Amino acid sequence: MRIALKMEDMFMRKVAFFGFAFLVGCGGITPVSGDYDITITYSAATCPLAEGVSVGDTEDVVGNIQFNDDGTVTLDGDTDTLCTAEGTEVTCSAEFAETSPDADYTINQTWTIDLSWDSSTSFTGTQVQDIDCEGGDCELLMEYLELSFPCDMTLDLVGTLVEDDAAE
Repeated sequence: MRIALKMEDMFMRKVAFFGFAFLVGCGGITPVSGDYDITITYSAATCPLAEGVSVGDTEDVVGNIQFNDDGTVTLDGDTDTLCTAEGTEVTCSAEFAETSPDADYTINQTWTIDLSWDSSTSFTGTQVQDIDCEGGDCELLMEYLELSFPCDMTLDLVGTLVEDDAAE
């Protein structure tokens, strides 16, 4: 009888150990490449927003997010924007400069996107865009556009997979 109890006890320990090991192995989230329905909420802005858009407004877009084998991420096929993935976190950044051909100013834009997957098919995150002006004609430009530099905008993002790239 004692031998049977010991065998049962050892069996239960093995079941508990392998069950725990199985759960640990499945505990990671692997984000899925594909088309995501993304709700954008304009959460803060010192830059003027598009006509008819206010802080607190939302809009829905569909964007493609591609996880590449080299640890990079491609957003909507844009290979010029640097995006990297580390586990469930994706970080993107880009800088743009537009110099006026007729005046002495350059508009500099920097934006970052931080996304965090809470399941393999959904994420939350933010996009921050900073805009500045360099050059002797920035004051005139600010007067003409009725804005001040530097300015920024913050968007809250919530995404849900609508079509898995593997399904295509």
